[in-house]
Amino acid sequence: MPGQSALTVCARSLGTLMSAELKDNRQPVRRTRLRLSRGTSGSALLMLALSQALYAQAQEEAAPPPRVTVEILGVEEDVAGSVRRAVELRALANRPSASEALIRRLHERAPEQIMRALEPYGWYSAQIEPLLEVRPDNGYAAQYRITLGEPTKVTAVNIEVAEAAENRRVARSIRRFRPKIGEVLNHPTYEGSKAKVFQALVSEGYLEAELKQAQVAVTRAERSADIKLVFSPGQRYALGQTRFVGSHVDEKRLARLVPFEAGDEYRLSKLLELQRRITDTGYFSIVDVAPDVENLGEASVPVEVRLEPGTRTAYRAGLFFGTDSGPGVRGSVERRWMNHRGDQMRIEAELSDKFNYGAVVYSVPLDRPGRPILEGAARISDRITDTSESKQTSLSLTYRGKWRDWQHALSLNLLDGDFEVGDEPGESTLFYPELKARRSTLRPASDPRRGYSLDLTLRAAPGGLGSDTNFVQGLAQLRWVLPRGKSRDRIILRGDLGATYVGDFDKLPPDLRFFAGGDRSIRGFGFQELGPENDLGKVRGGRFLAMASAEYERRLSGPWAAAGFVDVGNAFDTGQFDPVVSVGAGARWRGPIGLVRLDLGVGVSEPDTPIRLHLIIGSEL
Repeated sequence: MPGQSALTVCARSLGTLMSAELKDNRQPVRRTRLRLSRGTSGSALLMLALSQALYAQAQEEAAPPPRVTVEILGVEEDVAGSVRRAVELRALANRPSASEALIRRLHERAPEQIMRALEPYGWYSAQIEPLLEVRPDNGYAAQYRITLGEPTKVTAVNIEVAEAAENRRVARSIRRFRPKIGEVLNHPTYEGSKAKVFQALVSEGYLEAELKQAQVAVTRAERSADIKLVFSPGQRYALGQTRFVGSHVDEKRLARLVPFEAGDEYRLSKLLELQRRITDTGYFSIVDVAPDVENLGEASVPVEVRLEPGTRTAYRAGLFFGTDSGPGVRGSVERRWMNHRGDQMRIEAELSDKFNYGAVVYSVPLDRPGRPILEGAARISDRITDTSESKQTSLSLTYRGKWRDWQHALSLNLLDGDFEVGDEPGESTLFYPELKARRSTLRPASDPRRGYSLDLTLRAAPGGLGSDTNFVQGLAQLRWVLPRGKSRDRIILRGDLGATYVGDFDKLPPDLRFFAGGDRSIRGFGFQELGPENDLGKVRGGRFLAMASAEYERRLSGPWAAAGFVDVGNAFDTGQFDPVVSVGAGARWRGPIGLVRLDLGVGVSEPDTPIRLHLIIGSEL
């Protein structure tokens, strides 16, 4: 790379990081299709399969043996593969007409080729024992036994970057350079570290950086190597003006997503953050963010954002199943932009045996940092459980945003409907504000290996403002996933704590009462089967909730895993906490449709509790 300017390398590097287009130039594979009539018998199919197997075996037996085989001994398989590819003699394997003279001539060259192939791994003094034998089928077997000897180690590393040495990222790339002094000289590792230093320079705004000198001086007699790299970083550029190309959305709205100001220090991370924010809007199918190196200013570089509109309307549909909900179907239609301002609308619905739901949601992105959203929604729901029935209509106005690592939603809600809980009918109208906050480090979110999530909810309805009763309610939900060493096993911990203070409990619909039991609560019991009872002996829900769960999941072969769990807790009223305990085991399968969980649980604290099956398809956390 000596003498190569970063002006072209910068754009190429950023293009590799920010957008990639894969092209498959492979020729189509011809397949033979066999058409069978409806009346084809089983014996005919058996004869056909047998004949195809015999034909394949005959083809394999008819294939001539290789003219030459090459075997590399004495080194690890990854090194042996590189060495084997360097031996020219391999090319004669499928040439039956190759003469003995040619084979012996290439065999004599092989030790030198092997020596050169070993040098990138630090072996400069290896000994090669070649052997060529004639096989019984008149082919040749070449064998090369390698004695590696002492490796060549790095005795000095000198990396010069002039004034860029004061830059933290550049300095970090130099500190992490490998191979270090005392380590075996490995050329692939050396090339990778050299590229990282150059990339650090470009990523920090040294857009005219050049590699002036790259030298690895090897002293074979001493088995030592000295590394010297000299970079000319050139001027460090700042970020200039941002220009959008190809946008169908108001550019003023996009400009408010830019996480930097003109004149700020150039950092690649800032461009990547801009790309992420614009991609998350859903407006565009292609978002390419890069410095416009062809129009460098005296001290700054413009940023160009090339955009292509995405699909305006997105349709989604899917099937689901859970023992709490039964089989069902859900779908949605999303209009990703309604106008030049970028407003969005979504219609969604869910139908199942026990829960029917529909919603219309209109979202307006706000012109503030972080792209908060103002969302208006109308929802209807019809739910049936073992303990309650409810038909609810709600209207809400929600502000969604982000503060540091927290996602939050502040909303005003109007909830109206009829319900029946524990065979006791009721109806109510409630108007209340609600605050939800979530912080999550679960990665990946759908099936995490580690991390935690914390969900906090606070809602309150003051009396006399359109509500049939006043109440204050809080709920905290923690999910924590712990990996077990280097294995793929994991421990999953869950905990829920909730409390409600209400003037007239009978006016709270089921959605605002606490219950326990079910697939995602205390397994071994039915959905919302647990909680305080009314005078009829029916579960009516409680003012408080306390629940905890511990699960150990052991990964088996392929997509399969086994799990064992303990769940404990209950919903309750003041002074009536009576926790139930359940234990069980289950199977996990990770496939194209997502995670499938099958659990068998039993309540050990309750007499005569039957074993209960729980099946969930989808995310567990």
